[in-house]
Amino acid sequence: MPGGAGETRRDEYLDHYEIDQIVRDIDVLKKIAARSSLQIDITVTTLRSRLARLLEPRAPQPRLRLAAVKELREAGLQVGVSASPLVPGITDGEGELEAVAAAAKEAGAQWFFSGVLFLMPSSAKQFLPFVREKFPRLARQYEQWYSKNGYAPEEYRRKASERVARIRRKYGFESRPWVQINQKLTCSQMALSWMRRWRHRWIRCRYSRRDSSSPFAFVAMARPRRRRQAAALQRS
Repeated sequence: MPGGAGETRRDEYLDHYEIDQIVRDIDVLKKIAARSSLQIDITVTTLRSRLARLLEPRAPQPRLRLAAVKELREAGLQVGVSASPLVPGITDGEGELEAVAAAAKEAGAQWFFSGVLFLMPSSAKQFLPFVREKFPRLARQYEQWYSKNGYAPEEYRRKASERVARIRRKYGFESRPWVQINQKLTCSQMALSWMRRWRHRWIRCRYSRRDSSSPFAFVAMARPRRRRQAAALQRS
């Protein structure tokens, strides 16, 4: 962390903290937010505890994640909820995404977003066997959708996007901060240079555990450089 007020402003990138760590480090995060732009996403893909445990065996339960959202907001930090990935046939049931959004709003989340599961070929090799074992009724659908293409069908993705848009309107969620920033950039040439600078100054915290026991282990693994930055910040 920067020391005195006269020290040059410095930004850090934090990635993949545990829920107990983010709550423990609220004072540190407030100091970062005072000197830089800090937005925090906390992932909540389902409110069903048993399903959450199946998808991410050793990750914090949904209620703990939502409690962290509330505590961070009460501390004056900018926080949103990510319901990504939206897993076809598993976390996209009628009313399920809406329930996550309602709980996020109650906890104080300022924005909400969700994107449909995307599988690169290497990821599919891990995830498709999981589906065949745990959700055999979906096995054929997943083979058809993901065996040769990393994306779900365009029609499904379109409907999911429209559903998320309706949810945002219903609960009055703001746009994600980086979306708001992009919308303000009207000159393409200036936007390019501005975004290059912003990319290095952007602070985003995604507090969720990814381990090899989870079928989502491949979704978001912190790169070594980012892990070193986070470790250096904790030591300072």
